[in-house]
Amino acid sequence: MNKPTKAEIAERLEIARRAFKPGARVYWTIEHRIRSGMARWLRFFWVDEDGVIRNATPSVAAARGVALSFRSGDGGRGTVRFGGCGFCAGSEGVADLSDALGYRGEDALRAEGL
Repeated sequence: MNKPTKAEIAERLEIARRAFKPGARVYWTIEHRIRSGMARWLRFFWVDEDGVIRNATPSVAAARGVALSFRSGDGGRGTVRFGGCGFCAGSEGVADLSDALGYRGEDALRAEGL
């Protein structure tokens, strides 16, 4: 998939702004990693007010300005690729989304790994 346009990113972040309340908890899980750990593919989720688990991965991808990655065997759900080591990719993805939405300090989104 190609890198999203600025208009696509803005649209996705506007949807996320309506969905995520300040201080909301966003969950993440590692779907795949290469043996060295230098690349990881993650998915992100949140629970709405009705208790329904929703996919937050497209919102995180938009906040990072990257396209969703589709790997064989992921069921076409899409993931966000993170490169490098020595950091928590899940927390970084949630922090990127929080910053893109303008949530900081007490209003920042909360990351929790599954």
